[in-house]
Amino acid sequence: IGLLGLGFYHLRPYLSIAPAEAANGEKLSQQANTPDLKQKNPILVELFTSQSCYSCPPAEAYLRDLAVRPDIIAIEYHVDYWNDLRHGFAGKWRDPYSSPSFTHRQSVYNTTIRKRDQNYTPQMVINGRFEGTGSKRPLIEDLIEDAKADQNNIALHPEWEDGYLTVSIEGQRPTLSEINYVIFHKRAVTNITAGENKGKNLTSYNVVHTLGVFPTYHSYIEIPKPEAGDHCAVFLQDKNTLEIYASALCPQN
Repeated sequence: IGLLGLGFYHLRPYLSIAPAEAANGEKLSQQANTPDLKQKNPILVELFTSQSCYSCPPAEAYLRDLAVRPDIIAIEYHVDYWNDLRHGFAGKWRDPYSSPSFTHRQSVYNTTIRKRDQNYTPQMVINGRFEGTGSKRPLIEDLIEDAKADQNNIALHPEWEDGYLTVSIEGQRPTLSEINYVIFHKRAVTNITAGENKGKNLTSYNVVHTLGVFPTYHSYIEIPKPEAGDHCAVFLQDKNTLEIYASALCPQN
């Protein structure tokens, strides 16, 4: 892996092959986003990925497995620094789910956690405190256990009320924390026609398309309810350290 621009570019073939989507993939997607099946304060796993990244499909397959666990909320952000990278005769692929705001979020994480201003894919961030290569399952499992060891007694309880998303906080809210929300596609299928993954039909889960923050110290915000096939989650995050104190799925429509 060598550095190119804002991110890492894979110069050699990735040996792992992403598992094919299970026949019950759509059912698993629904199960992964059922609030009643989650524990009181699940660990938040954030994957930074790109459809143009050859080594990312195995990490996205792993995210699918994490998402159905009751102790995990798993979401993925598609970064944009792969969009202008040309892969030989396969050319360039612009990831339709990519956004510079997601690249910025990853950059802030790397500057804070790794003390480095270099991004790479696939990268998983666990509860805003730990990070690692998203396709290295044993490593990520260890980091999840590390995050569990540091959990607190804070919990979030989101509700929809007259077009507003309200969040009540159980426990003492840290002074420098803010409530964030994400709206994501539960499942997205894309036929890739260029770039490193040319010819593949990629299936992704919990693909974030909207990232926002509640007004300072407010616990309600007016946002549209997720459309069919979408869902949302909220999390309480420290403004400085980026630690995630609590996370929760929004109620189903």
